Amino acid sequence: MVTGLVAVANIATAAEPVVDGHVYGWGAEGTYDPKPWTLDFPNEQAPFVDVAVDGLSWGGHTTLAVTSGGDVVAQGDYGSIATLMPASLRSQHVTAIEIFSGRAAALTQNGAIVTWANAPAPPAEYQNPSAPTGVIDVQLGGSSDSTAFGVGLKGDGTVFSWGNSGLVSRTPALTDVVQIDANNNAAFAITSQGDLYAWSTSTLPGLAGRIPDEVRNATIVDVSLNTNVAYALTDAGEVLSWSGSASGNISEDQRFPADQVDDRVVALSSSNGRGTDQTALTESGEFITWGASGSDIRKPPPVNLDAQRVVAMETASSAHTAMIFGPADQEPEPGVTSPPRVDGFPVVASELTGTPAQFNFETSNESNAWYYADAPDTPEGDWTRIGDTNPLPLTADLQGKYVVYRTQVEDPDGETWIADSTPIGPIEAQPPGVVEQPKINGIPVQNTQVTGIPATFNFPTETVVNEWYRADSADTPADQWTRVGNANPYRIVAADRDKYLVFRTTATDADGTVWTADSEPIGPIVQFTVSAASIEGEPLVGSTLTGVPGEFSYEPETVRYFWLIGGTEVVNVPEGGSLDLVLSDEHVGKTVQFYVQGSLAGLNATNFSPPTAPVEVPPLRVAEQPTINGVPVQNTQVTGIPATFNRTPASVTSEWYRADSADAPAEEWTRVSDANPYRIVAADRDKYLVFRTTATDEAGETLVSDSEPIGPIVQFTVSAASIEGEPLVGNTLTGVPGEFSYEPENVTYFWLIGGTEVINVPANGSLDLLLTEDHVGKTVQFYVQGSLAGLNATNFSPPTAPVELPPLANTSDSEISGTAKSGQTLTGTPATFNLEPDTVTHAWFTQPTEGGELTPIPDADGTELVLTDDHIGLNIVFRTTAVRGEETVDADSAPFGPIARADIPVDFSQEPTITGTPEVEQTLTGVAAEFTGDIEGQPLNEWLNAAGEVIGTGNTLALTTDHIGATVRFRTTVTEVASGEQVSSTSTPVGPVVDRFLEVGPPTIEGTPKVGQTLTGTPAEFRGGPELANVWLADGEVIEGATGTLLELTDEHEGATIAFRTVATRGDATLESTSAEVGPVAPKDDDGGVTPPPGPPTDREGGISAPDTVAPGETITVKVGENDDWAGEKVTVMLYSNPRELGTPTVGADGTFSVTIPTDVALGQHQLAVYDANGTIIGWQYITVASADDGSGPGDDSTGPGIGGRLPNAGADSSAALAPIGLAVLLAGAVTMGAAWRRRQQLIG
Repeated sequence: MVTGLVAVANIATAAEPVVDGHVYGWGAEGTYDPKPWTLDFPNEQAPFVDVAVDGLSWGGHTTLAVTSGGDVVAQGDYGSIATLMPASLRSQHVTAIEIFSGRAAALTQNGAIVTWANAPAPPAEYQNPSAPTGVIDVQLGGSSDSTAFGVGLKGDGTVFSWGNSGLVSRTPALTDVVQIDANNNAAFAITSQGDLYAWSTSTLPGLAGRIPDEVRNATIVDVSLNTNVAYALTDAGEVLSWSGSASGNISEDQRFPADQVDDRVVALSSSNGRGTDQTALTESGEFITWGASGSDIRKPPPVNLDAQRVVAMETASSAHTAMIFGPADQEPEPGVTSPPRVDGFPVVASELTGTPAQFNFETSNESNAWYYADAPDTPEGDWTRIGDTNPLPLTADLQGKYVVYRTQVEDPDGETWIADSTPIGPIEAQPPGVVEQPKINGIPVQNTQVTGIPATFNFPTETVVNEWYRADSADTPADQWTRVGNANPYRIVAADRDKYLVFRTTATDADGTVWTADSEPIGPIVQFTVSAASIEGEPLVGSTLTGVPGEFSYEPETVRYFWLIGGTEVVNVPEGGSLDLVLSDEHVGKTVQFYVQGSLAGLNATNFSPPTAPVEVPPLRVAEQPTINGVPVQNTQVTGIPATFNRTPASVTSEWYRADSADAPAEEWTRVSDANPYRIVAADRDKYLVFRTTATDEAGETLVSDSEPIGPIVQFTVSAASIEGEPLVGNTLTGVPGEFSYEPENVTYFWLIGGTEVINVPANGSLDLLLTEDHVGKTVQFYVQGSLAGLNATNFSPPTAPVELPPLANTSDSEISGTAKSGQTLTGTPATFNLEPDTVTHAWFTQPTEGGELTPIPDADGTELVLTDDHIGLNIVFRTTAVRGEETVDADSAPFGPIARADIPVDFSQEPTITGTPEVEQTLTGVAAEFTGDIEGQPLNEWLNAAGEVIGTGNTLALTTDHIGATVRFRTTVTEVASGEQVSSTSTPVGPVVDRFLEVGPPTIEGTPKVGQTLTGTPAEFRGGPELANVWLADGEVIEGATGTLLELTDEHEGATIAFRTVATRGDATLESTSAEVGPVAPKDDDGGVTPPPGPPTDREGGISAPDTVAPGETITVKVGENDDWAGEKVTVMLYSNPRELGTPTVGADGTFSVTIPTDVALGQHQLAVYDANGTIIGWQYITVASADDGSGPGDDSTGPGIGGRLPNAGADSSAALAPIGLAVLLAGAVTMGAAWRRRQQLIG
C-alpha cells in the first residue's frame, strides 16, 4: 500500500453531481469532517473561471477564485493575501489568478499582470513586471521574498520572466509553448509538440537539470511541480516523476501509485510548487491523491465527466485542493479572436502602424485599410477610406480626425466580416519646427565635391540662409563651429583635412524667431591614399606568391590589382580573381612587384609593394615520399606509389628493395624488382620491403626517397585450435581458435563430430557446444578457417576422447519452504540430477536439533508434509532419491526447524476504557484492552471520532475546540500472528465533547451614577454555551425586577453603590460574575448643573456638530463650537421633543465629548441640544434615530421599574404613549418646569 493513497470517502452508488462554474475542494482541515467536499466556497457568485490555493497548515489557507465577470472572490486569508489585494484590481476585469507562498498575481482582460504580496514585500523587480500585454498564464516561484520570480506565457506561445536575476537570465527563447509551471527554484514549459523545457534560478542541476531520458523522449501533455519532485503526464496517460536531489531518490509516499490506478490519467493538478501532496484526474472521473499528508487527505467522490470538464484544478501544501467544473468543450462561435491594433502617435507628420485582426475560422479575400471620421463613435459605414499603405503617414488633412485600421474578410460561407481597431485620435497638429534636417550628399575626402540639401520647415519662412561650417570634432557645440562658405556644391580643400563639416540652414519665421538646423557632421576629412602593398612567399620556381593590398584612407569605388614582372611586364588580376601568382621557369631572374590602384569621385590612388629578389630555380626536393598499397603476406600482390617532387626531374626510376630489418641502412637494402605491382615470393619471407624512387636533376644530382617499410613478410597460416572442457554428457565444450599469422579478412568456426558431422558456428555465435547423449561414443574437434587476399588458412584442434556418460549425481539439493509451526504445511522442492533417472522417490525425516540420526516419518512420501505436535522441537529433512540402472543417489535438504507450537488466536478479555471529562482543555486517558494470544509487534492504541476516523494516537488525548460536538472512542488494535490480520477492540464512546465552562470577561457598567441617569450593563462573557441571566445590585442587595441591561436611577438609589451581575447556568453548574461597583449615586443636581428647559430650543441652531443619524444605544462624538473654546468646560446634553438629559460631560481638549443615545429612545427625528454651566444654549441640531431592525418598536424595554417605577421615553412618540393619561397633565407639568427654569436663570444672573 502506498503511503498517502486514500480510498474515496463516502462513495455513493452514482457519481457525485456537480454544478458547472462552482468551486469545489477538499483537504485536511483539522475538523475531521467525513464529507467528501470540505471546501464550502461562496458559490452564489458563480460561475467561476479560475481558482488558486495557498496554505501551509491545516487551519491556514487562502482560496481565490475569478468569476466570469472578472471579480476576485476569497475564502480564508492565509498570510493576509486576501486583505492586501490591491483596491485598483477591483475595478479591472480579471481573467486568471495565481498564489504562491504569500505572493499573488492576477491577469487582466487586456493581458496585463497585477502583483501583490504580504509583508515584507518582495523586491520591486518582482512587484512590477515589465511584461508586454497579451499574457494568458502566469506562475510564481522563489523560496523567499528575496528570490521571488514570475514566469508568464503569452498568447503567441512565447515565455518571459521577471524577478530573480538568475532565473531571468537563463530563460530560454521558446516558441509554441502551451503550458508553464514553477516551484521554489525552477520553471518548466511544454510546447504543442510535447517537448519539455526547464530552467533554474542557479547553475545547480536540481529538477531542471535532472530530467530523465524517458521524459525527454516522451510526448508530454501536462506537468506539475512540488517542492522537490516533478510529475510529467505523457500522451499515453502515464505519470513520470523525478527528484531534484543529488541522490535522485523519491520517497515512497511521493511516488505516483501506478500499481493502484487502473485507468488512464488525463490531468495533473497544478501543485503551486509547494508542499508534498499531489492530485491526478483519471479518464473515468476518479481523483487520485497521494503525498506526505497521509491518511488525513480528503478525496471527493467520483464525478461524471460526460457533460463536464475540469476548468481549473490546484493543490497547495497539506492537501488543500480546489477545482472548477465546466461544460464539455464545444466548438466556439465564429468570430474575432484578436481585433486590429494601431501603434504610433496621433500627430501630423508621424506614422501609424496597423496590425490586422485574427479570426477563429478560415478566411479568404482579406483586405486591410485605413479609415477616418470626425468622431470616434461614427457608425461603421460612415468612415471614409484613406488607403492601404502601412505604416500610414499622417498628413495635415487628417488633423482633428479619428483613424481606425479595418480588416475585412470572408468566411467559408461567403459571409463578410469587418473588424475595426479602437479609434485613435483626434490627430493633433504638428508643432512648428524642422520637418527635415539638412543633409549632405558626398564623401569626406579632400578634393571631392559635396552638396548640401537645406532643411525644410512646417511654417512659412521669411528668410533662409544655407552655409558650410567646420570644427575639430563632430560633437563641437553649435556656436563653436567656424563658417567656411556658402558655395553649394562645396569642394573640400586641404584646410579641411582632419576636420568635420556640417551644412547649416538658418531661417526666420513671421514673428522674427530664428530657427537653426544642422546636418549630421561628415568627417574627419581625409586625403584619398592607399598604403604600400606587400608580398607573401619565396621567389622560387614552383612557389606561390600572394599579394597583400595596402589600406585605403577611404573606401574606394573601384579597386584593381596588378603584378609587375621584371619591372616592365604587367599582369592584370581579373575582377574577383585570386591574388596568388605561381612562379614558373619564365620568371627566373626577374623581380616581382604587386600593386593596387583605387578610384573615388574622380580621384586615383596607387601604391606598390617592394620588389622581390630575382626569381630562382629551387633545389630538387621530395614533395611526397613513395607509399605501398597491400599487405606483407607471401603470395599476395603489392602496389608502389612513386614519390613526387617540387619540380620535374631530368629522370625518375622506381624499384622494390628488400632487407632483414625495417631500420636497415640504405646501402643494405637489396634490389628485388622494378615490376609494379609486385607479387611477394617465398624468398621475401621474414624480410621487409620498401618501394624506392630515384630522381636526377639537370646537373646530374641524384635524390632517393623510400616508402615506409612493410613486413616482416609472413605466410598466411593459423595455429592449431583447442578445446576446453571434459567430453561428458551434460558438459559444455568451448572452442579456442588458433592465432593467424596476419589478420584475416573473414573467419568461420566449425565443430567436427565423430570425424564426419560438421556443425557450422553462426556469425558472432557462441563457441560453446553442449554435449548430449547423441554425442556418446564420438570424438569432437573444433577448427577455424580464415581468408585474406584470396588466400585461405585452416587448422583443427586435436580430437577429444569419445564422449561418455557421467556418474549419476544431483545438480541441486532438495529444499523445504513453509512455516515451522505445528499445524502448518511444509512443501518440499525435489532435487535435480545431471541425468534423467529411471525412478525418483521422496521421503520426510525428523532429526534432533543438535543433529544426529534421521528418523523416517511414516507414510510421508509426497512433496508436502502437515506438521503436528509430534514434530515440535525437532528439525525436518526432505529427501529426493534418484535411481538410474544400478546407481542410486540421495539428495537431502538442509534441516528445517526446529518446529514450534501453533499460534494462539487473539482473545480480548477486557474492552478498552476511557477516564476523564469530555470537555475542552481536559485530557482523556485510555486504558488499553486486555487480551491473550500471539501478536506481531506492539499493540496500537488510537482515538476515534464518531465516523471512525483516527484523531489521535497513544494513551491520552488533549481535547481542543476542534473536538467540540464529537463523541470519542478509544481503540486497541493488534496484528494476530495466527491469521496475519488486524483485530481491534473499541471502548464505549464518551461525549459529546463540550467547551470548557468558565468566565472569559467580567460584566461592566457604563453611564453616570446620578439620579435621573440611565446605567448600561454589559453582561459577562462565558465559554461553554451557558444560559445567562442579569441582575442589578444596590449596596450589594438585589434590586427587585431589575433584570435587564439598563437601570434608570431614581431618588431611591441616591447614595447607593450600584453593581451589575451576570449568572451563567449550564446543567447543574452555575457561575456568577459581578462588575465593579459605581457610585455612590449622586443627587440629580449634585453636580451644580442646571435644570433642563421643558421644551426644545428655537434659537442658536448649529454651534455643535454630531452625526445626522444615530442608533439606539450608540455612543457618539459631539463637537462644540468652531475651535477649542469649550475645552475643560462641563456641559449639559439634552434630547428633545420630550426633554431627556443624556449627561453632563466635560469637553475634551479637542473640543469634543462622547454621549450615549438611550436604547429605549423612540425612532424618528429629535433635537440634540448642549447647554453651558449657566444653562445658556450653546447650540443644537436635528438628529434621526434609526434602528437596524424593522422599526416597529421604540427599542429595548428591559429596564426594570426600580424603586420609583418607570421614567417616560423622550422623543416624538412619548406624547402618543401618554395620551390615555391626559394631555392636560403633561402640559401642566411643562408649565411648572418652565417656571423652575426661569427662576434658576434669575438666581444665577
